[in-house]
Amino acid sequence: MPNIITHILFTDDVYEKLDDPKYDFLESRLQLMEVGGNGPDFLFFHNLNPTSFMKKTPLRKLGMKFIRTLLMIFMQALLPPYKKKKIQKFVRI
Repeated sequence: MPNIITHILFTDDVYEKLDDPKYDFLESRLQLMEVGGNGPDFLFFHNLNPTSFMKKTPLRKLGMKFIRTLLMIFMQALLPPYKKKKIQKFVRI
């Protein structure tokens, strides 16, 4: 799945940019970091087959709940600095 690969590549990029203490701590835990970098996506692929891809299984519901609540809260926390920077980029006084 392309999204899994891109999540892992992004996680590996983040790992490479860490300072020494964090890098050393995570070195033996890189596989766990890569799994975590995929967030709740693994919930959407459990028992996946083409005939029931959109079926609302309990795990798919859990994945959507995670995305709609916890992940959304996290993303909203990231947006204010981005919005401010974006606005400053276009407003030159």
